[in-house]
Amino acid sequence: MTCVRITAAALLSLALAAPAIAQQTTASRQLEIIYSDLDLATASGAATLLSRLDAAARKTCRALYSSRSTEDVGGFRSCRETALVNAAATINNATLSALLQDHLRPAKPTSLRQMADRG
Repeated sequence: MTCVRITAAALLSLALAAPAIAQQTTASRQLEIIYSDLDLATASGAATLLSRLDAAARKTCRALYSSRSTEDVGGFRSCRETALVNAAATINNATLSALLQDHLRPAKPTSLRQMADRG
């Protein structure tokens, strides 16, 4: 069975009795994604795997960063991207890596003119 583990980690600061001293700890979660049913030599197989990996990364990172605070939103994004990059590196497939680069690239903002042209 071919599988990869998505690992999501969060660096958490725990305040001790003295506020000036903080202890940092890492919390993590893992999910196993099976992909033996996919042909990674095809774009559709790699795209399906990327979809599975992204869903798993979102799920594991959401458990670690559950609030809507600015810090948690940034932490969630970083957690998700790191989990995806690490999983893709473990799988070591060129098609998957290329799809992931496109997937993580921020969308170009749409200009008001482009929106007006679409009607």
